Amino acid sequence: LAALEQAPDSPPLLSLYAHIVASEGQLDKAERLVERALQLAPEDPDVLRTAAEMAYLQGRDSEADRHSRDALALDPDDPHAHALLGVTAAERGRVRPAAGHLRTAAELDPAIEHHARAARLSEVAAHLLLIPLWPISRFGQGPVWIAGVLTLIITNQVAPSPIPGIVIIVWLAYVAYSWIAPPLLERWLERNRP
Repeated sequence: LAALEQAPDSPPLLSLYAHIVASEGQLDKAERLVERALQLAPEDPDVLRTAAEMAYLQGRDSEADRHSRDALALDPDDPHAHALLGVTAAERGRVRPAAGHLRTAAELDPAIEHHARAARLSEVAAHLLLIPLWPISRFGQGPVWIAGVLTLIITNQVAPSPIPGIVIIVWLAYVAYSWIAPPLLERWLERNRP
């Protein structure tokens, strides 16, 4: 605050203060600070990254992506912008782009452990053996579960025997695979990591 009194129009100080007030849950105030910083320095990578983070915190993923991409256009080696693009892609179920951005973030700054952990998890999610689980990543467990149950009910009502039994077996195998495959694949990839 003392620094901001001396330089009230400093984009780096406004961005830093936005982070501080956001960490205290004052997202509206943080948003106003970021808007002011963007007015003063619309092409500053740090300001763009802060704007992306604030947009993400408020659930505006498209805006967060736009600011992150703008930051990467100015600094292609910005690990935080890559990480944020990876996180928003993962939340949308886009496992391959998420893995690429998170891997790049981890490679650019290996000292940030949560980037490395996110990159490892995204590598597992993007693995070819987990392609059958991508609908869960994309739509969530609830909608996939509902679709599966509806399929079981409809098949049981309209399909001749033994098709409903086969559908039940396939569904149970899919559910078991969704529980067993990711942790086993994660352990296997961890053991075989160079």
